[in-house]
Amino acid sequence: DNLYINAGGSDPVDLSCITEVTGAMEIESSNAPSIDLSSVGSVGDDVQIHDNGELATIDLSALDTIDAYLQVEDNDDLYDLDLSGLTDIGSRLKVHANSDLTSIDFSSLIEVGDYILYTDNPVMEAISMPALESVEGYFEVESNSGMETIEAPSLTEVGNTFKLNGMDVLHTVSLD
Repeated sequence: DNLYINAGGSDPVDLSCITEVTGAMEIESSNAPSIDLSSVGSVGDDVQIHDNGELATIDLSALDTIDAYLQVEDNDDLYDLDLSGLTDIGSRLKVHANSDLTSIDFSSLIEVGDYILYTDNPVMEAISMPALESVEGYFEVESNSGMETIEAPSLTEVGNTFKLNGMDVLHTVSLD
């Protein structure tokens, strides 16, 4: 089954009782300051987090696998997304146009089945994916005006293009 979250209220949302989503997960147009999904271990389809006005933090720390894609896009106040347990994304990873996003914890991510695209996240200063080994498609980071550091020291394979563009303060790129 799919999980759709559109929290119109101003109270935090605690859905830590949910352990698995067999279909897709979508968090859209939420005004809650935080959403706790800390017990979700897998999502059988895609995860979309988009167009959230007041949402500042999301805890998906137990999430291990996303069978399809992960999209984090157009979130005005989102500054922290905990995906520290995520090891595998079956398709693509897209992080686009998040005006306050400072960090996404991808410390366990090993493989992305299609591509990685980070664009137009102006206050994000670093991308750190210490366990990432393989991206089957392209890896593109561009137009992130505050980006200073990109680290993927375990990366051994990018199936297509590796592209960095439009980041004037970028000073450190650490790859295998």
